[in-house]
Amino acid sequence: MKLGQLQGQPGTVGISIAHGGESLDLPMLKARDAALYGSDKVQDAIRASSGLLALHAWVRNTDVKDDHLVIADEGGGRFAVAGIDFSYTLQWGGDPGPVDAPAPPALLVNVDKAVIQTAVDRIEGMSDERIAQIVGDVPDDVLPGPEKARVIMGLQVRRSRVREAMRSKGWLP
Repeated sequence: MKLGQLQGQPGTVGISIAHGGESLDLPMLKARDAALYGSDKVQDAIRASSGLLALHAWVRNTDVKDDHLVIADEGGGRFAVAGIDFSYTLQWGGDPGPVDAPAPPALLVNVDKAVIQTAVDRIEGMSDERIAQIVGDVPDDVLPGPEKARVIMGLQVRRSRVREAMRSKGWLP
């Protein structure tokens, strides 16, 4: 998704972009070609996207499902999976609360602990300043100042809770 202007729409809007030549979610692929879906190359791509589990936990995504995992054929027998639809994220009050580990079913059976470890390390390695910069760069008509402060504080606090959430699921030692 990119932020931009849309003719006839006031303010800044989120504009969806395709992942690959065709945006194909995992259930759609499974319905179209169950053999391809079950193939090592597709299952490897799903496993390689395990880092999404840490991201979903960090940003408190409450709408995780296989329909929100899209797959693209990158050519040469390689596939890539991406997460979409993060509209139900960052929803916490003044207290960012506990970090849970929601997971789409396709990822639950394809967990790669090394990929999750890398994602958690990257989340934990993000400085307070970098989080503030990223959130601060969101246009005010998308995320007003008081909301930015809430999101920044929440991401900073939740960052240190992701590892334990991953451990509690057995995805990290």
